[in-house]
Amino acid sequence: MQANHKEYPRQYRKEFAELLIHKLVSKHLSQQSIVTDPVKGIRSSVYARRTEEALPFIRTVPDVLQHGMEKSCYLPCVGTRRTVNEPYSWLTYFEVNLMVSAFGSGLVKLLGYQNNDHSFVGITGGNSLENKFAEMRLVVCRTTEEALHLIRDFSSSLQHVVICNRDEAGQKLKAEPPSYLQIFYFEEIVTLGQSDPKSKPEVRPEDILSVCYTSGSTGLPKGVITTHEALVNSIKGTVDFMEGNFFSANLRYVSYLPLAHIFEQINMTTVLLAGGRAGMVTKPPDSLLADMAAVRPTVLMSVPRVLARIRAEYYKKFPKSSNMQKRLQHLIETKSAEQSKGIYDHTSFADRLFFKKFRKALGGRISVVVSASAALDPEVAQFFRAALGCPLTQIYGMTESTGGSIAVPLGDSAPSGGGAVLSYFQVKLRDIPEMGLVVTRDNRGEICFYGPTCTRGYFRDPENTRNLFDEEGWLRTGDVGQFNANGALNVIDRCKSMFKLAQGEYIAPEKVEGIYMLCPLVHIVLIDGFSNYPFSVVVVSPELTELRRSLAQIEPRQGTSLGSLSDDELCQNLHVRKFVLNQMNKMGCQHNLKGFELAKNILLTNEVFSPDNGLLTPTLKIARFKARAHFREAIKKLYAEGELTPNLSNVV
Repeated sequence: MQANHKEYPRQYRKEFAELLIHKLVSKHLSQQSIVTDPVKGIRSSVYARRTEEALPFIRTVPDVLQHGMEKSCYLPCVGTRRTVNEPYSWLTYFEVNLMVSAFGSGLVKLLGYQNNDHSFVGITGGNSLENKFAEMRLVVCRTTEEALHLIRDFSSSLQHVVICNRDEAGQKLKAEPPSYLQIFYFEEIVTLGQSDPKSKPEVRPEDILSVCYTSGSTGLPKGVITTHEALVNSIKGTVDFMEGNFFSANLRYVSYLPLAHIFEQINMTTVLLAGGRAGMVTKPPDSLLADMAAVRPTVLMSVPRVLARIRAEYYKKFPKSSNMQKRLQHLIETKSAEQSKGIYDHTSFADRLFFKKFRKALGGRISVVVSASAALDPEVAQFFRAALGCPLTQIYGMTESTGGSIAVPLGDSAPSGGGAVLSYFQVKLRDIPEMGLVVTRDNRGEICFYGPTCTRGYFRDPENTRNLFDEEGWLRTGDVGQFNANGALNVIDRCKSMFKLAQGEYIAPEKVEGIYMLCPLVHIVLIDGFSNYPFSVVVVSPELTELRRSLAQIEPRQGTSLGSLSDDELCQNLHVRKFVLNQMNKMGCQHNLKGFELAKNILLTNEVFSPDNGLLTPTLKIARFKARAHFREAIKKLYAEGELTPNLSNVV
């Protein structure tokens, strides 16, 4: 089918020509869920289960790989490289299937095969083809350090660990294993299996695929039991949601999010189902842009913090003149208005001037952006829609629901934060007595899901499993939500994240933090508060280069000199703290934060926030529970200090 109109991005017409019978604006914008039980307030999806009708024989992850091989047997499947200076080396689907069979045979020879819910293999390592294709019945760890934590917790029963990366920590673990533990490199298992091939055991949809640990953003990580059926249904629901778009053997992807996270497991398995290809990140996160330029992905699966950083880097290099800034903003708003009508156009001179190099830096083929893990700021979403000239959707979900449960429909650019219910879910709201929320009165409550992708519970954790479900078996998300007039479910924040101020007002941290992150002086921000005070405070890891540049511009006017201060001294300087806080609150006012939502004191810290020290989750969200505990004493001191002067005239 020849398509020369503007209903599709140019790169989409080239990469997915066979899919041009589908529109990139969803037909479900006006009704994003339907009421199926008005008494209990239960709503269901408006998306039909088309993928299940087309692929009823795909019930397990091995089925997915087999289907991908049938579509793309001798085509590239997974690519890797050791450095960004060399090209990617690709394994075909046929070669990957041989590797998977050999690895499985090696495990069977080593351990025997026991089809029960008590036999697991531990696997540790970063993103690699070995990590992905070792998935059988696994406890997945992102790093060797996480594996050491697991070894300590399960010393009485854990017997075997597979290491996928030969890093220093992995080599140390292999060289000095505990006496009760056998530790193998991935290739050792493959070699063992190649010498004695075994027939593939039958895998049932209800069998456990993996134990996937939660991010720990609200407390200690918990091991979520994920079945083959749950993961496959989640992928089918996502394909249903895309309404026939983007899903073909031309799908290209860069795998850089942690494979221990459910979002990345779904992303990679979706690529296999489509018969597409995935290039593994070379050295995360530094090599991401170089890897994207090499792989040239057709889809960008990401998280808000990464998208915000990419946008910030673009603006750092953009001319600072007010005229150019106005032209850029006008172009973004114009393209957003066109896309809301289903028009995608890259032909204007302004578009080529402002965005051609940006698109090329990301590979030049991206046809859709998918953001998950947390709410994406509307300005960031608007920028990527305009700059890449393609749809952007946001998916809300959790490890316990096996990924996405609601998503922003294609073509919906409204900044409401609402999403449509996906095809394998029912949803309802539940009263939250401790917050004084009654659904029938407030139209707000705790979001609860029901469906075949929901977990059966936590691994060896009956108490938390009981608390995970309500009395009717619905999965309690711990998130506060409300339904919009069009049936979209709007996620407000986590029950455990929200906190109340002394005057009775609630603060939704993710909302406020997302706006503060737009301030160019902010690298990472945590907002917190105590219920006996009428204001909140923030802990900020600043963008030190940008901060020094901004201070240098105003120092001559103020007669001060801060350039000689060290980074730590700069963070402790009272005038600098006031300056950063005021810049953040100016951004907050521009984005309509209410007065009580604006922080009144600030801690600037030069301390690194990372998954390695536990202050960030694997998907780069604030590990709120740990971060609050880590900075608790510092936050107490902020309250003892009181409110900083909000008058800009008193700022350096």
